Amino acid sequence: MVDELHVSAARLGGAGALRLAEALERAPYGRLTRLSVVGNGIGPRAAARLAEAAFAAGAALLDLGRVRAAAVLAAQDNHVNLAAAGAGHRLHHLVLSHTGMRSREAHRLLDHATRARTATRCRLGTGIAGSIKRRLADLSAAIPAPAVPAGVAAVHSLHRTAARGGA
Repeated sequence: MVDELHVSAARLGGAGALRLAEALERAPYGRLTRLSVVGNGIGPRAAARLAEAAFAAGAALLDLGRVRAAAVLAAQDNHVNLAAAGAGHRLHHLVLSHTGMRSREAHRLLDHATRARTATRCRLGTGIAGSIKRRLADLSAAIPAPAVPAGVAAVHSLHRTAARGGA
């Protein structure tokens, strides 16, 4: 059983993300808890559909951010625009750092968050007004930060290990 799927810097693009969304729409509910598609060059429309499909499949976390080794892997950032920021998703955790999101898009996310039945803990990048980040954080204060599973924490990245001087 796959409960987490990490597809980093695989050059999915919009077409690959839409195919993944289709698969999630057919997946048994609750099997997938986390989906990470960092650094895949996914556009706004596909990102919004992927968020909706991840929620429909029972996932609690969607990471659209940036892989740490983006430069080395020539990974393209995913992008979220105003329309994608307004998509209703209801995930518990949503990572949107390095997606081109600015305060305007984050404000739309905040507008939806104030009316949502369930809170979403968002991780936003630079370029977002501090007041918006604080208000989103206040709305999701009851949601604990996602824990890193022991299996994931045990994996040593060659990129990170080399950066610290060990191998």
